Amino acid sequence: MEDLVKEKFLLRQKVKEFYNLLSEEAYKERCEKISKEFLKILVHWTPGSWGLVVPFGDEPNFEKYLNKKNPGYEDFGHSFFLCDWSKDAENMKYVDEDGNEVIPDYLLVPGRCFTKSGARLGRGRGYFDRYLQDFEGQTVGFCFEEQIFDHIPEEEHDIRVQYLVTEENFYECS
Repeated sequence: MEDLVKEKFLLRQKVKEFYNLLSEEAYKERCEKISKEFLKILVHWTPGSWGLVVPFGDEPNFEKYLNKKNPGYEDFGHSFFLCDWSKDAENMKYVDEDGNEVIPDYLLVPGRCFTKSGARLGRGRGYFDRYLQDFEGQTVGFCFEEQIFDHIPEEEHDIRVQYLVTEENFYECS
């Protein structure tokens, strides 16, 4: 168990170092690219509701690009709902503009890193894994290409994502 904790810590440190080396300009450019990559796949999915989280500063941010005011924006019949889990991570909820809870059809899942087979390493508190236990929709992880690793240590409670989107690719996880 101690080795597992150490391995997860080292992976989180690696990702932290990556973000520390990323200039603000490069970060914004990559966020725009990952947004465009995500929007390209929407046309192929059955229209539904998407749950997104308000990202931390060291996660790809495409929340602002999923805005109807942006030129070229097309939602293809999908709707987007935010969860600001920095305010109340224990009670993750996706809400509409009126504050009503929404159970999304699809969920965009952040992570410190992923594997192409859908394994995910989060921030270490298990909030998303607990939410995903009862989630019946489809899950799409999102990260930058540098956050994809060949191996991530997994525990029994860890829940894999079904798809993964980066600024370069869209992966169906096996």
